[in-house]
Amino acid sequence: MWGGYFFLPWFFLILIKMSERENSTSAGALDLAIVLFLIMMQGSLHLFVQCLLYLALFAVFRPRHLRVIASAFIATGILNFYRLFPAVISFREHDLYFQSGYPTIRDMFDAFTMIKYPSIDMIGGLTGALYWWDLDVFVGVIGLMFIIYFGIYRAFTAENLGPRFADFDLPNFAMALFATSHFFSWIGNLPLPLASVERVPSRFLIFPMVALLIFSSVRLDRTFRKWPGIRALHFLAICGLIQTYFELVTHMRYWNVQSINSTLPAILPLNVAVISMPSDEFYIASVKVSVLVSVVGLTVWAVLRLMVRHRGTDH
Repeated sequence: MWGGYFFLPWFFLILIKMSERENSTSAGALDLAIVLFLIMMQGSLHLFVQCLLYLALFAVFRPRHLRVIASAFIATGILNFYRLFPAVISFREHDLYFQSGYPTIRDMFDAFTMIKYPSIDMIGGLTGALYWWDLDVFVGVIGLMFIIYFGIYRAFTAENLGPRFADFDLPNFAMALFATSHFFSWIGNLPLPLASVERVPSRFLIFPMVALLIFSSVRLDRTFRKWPGIRALHFLAICGLIQTYFELVTHMRYWNVQSINSTLPAILPLNVAVISMPSDEFYIASVKVSVLVSVVGLTVWAVLRLMVRHRGTDH
């Protein structure tokens, strides 16, 4: 489910190139579509939906990207037809209740800075309670200071530290806001496609976090290039990096498979819905047709991407 996280750097790279006008409209749409196709092929449904939400926010706050993002949505629908169409026709209405984002700002701060051992203790919100693994985005105190200083503070100072990345400010803020408490419930309860999938919006914090990590790294690099002779700064940065490494390794040891296995009950209650039977010929036919549509779409995508790369122009 969460392996699609490792495609997010490419997702943001494409958006950065679009923001800097390094990508043509066709290239940007095609590249976004293939990354979203790979995320969905991985089975990362939540990240797929969150990417769509982030792109929608990007288009709303920066309308000049509306054309490329709308094209990417269409291409994504075709490439992922093999998963989306069978799911739509076999959907059975069932109750999904909104749980919560981060109940408090303190919980969000703890999620960045505190290592908690896996447990089945739950943190209560207004309408539901969350396990810690729905909140945990640990980077440590030094990591959080790094993100705040280079990712946010230095973005608004007069000193030139490279790209401003201004197109990402409002989408990142909106995603962080949606991750808090019940702000997203107003959207999640609307009759929009896939909106009700995100019952635990605390996970939205992944997107501004990854974006700010990228921007912070760029500005840190520019800082070191501008002040190459300040050895003390380099020494402190190395010490901070080593300490953060130790903390991340500690966190990883707490949250490995063995630790979680020893904490959770042997059998978790699962609500499994039967959507089709082996004799359901209509469903089997729909799967075959949808796979054919995706295969044809992937072939067309490859041809168009080669054409765009060959032309090297904005088409």
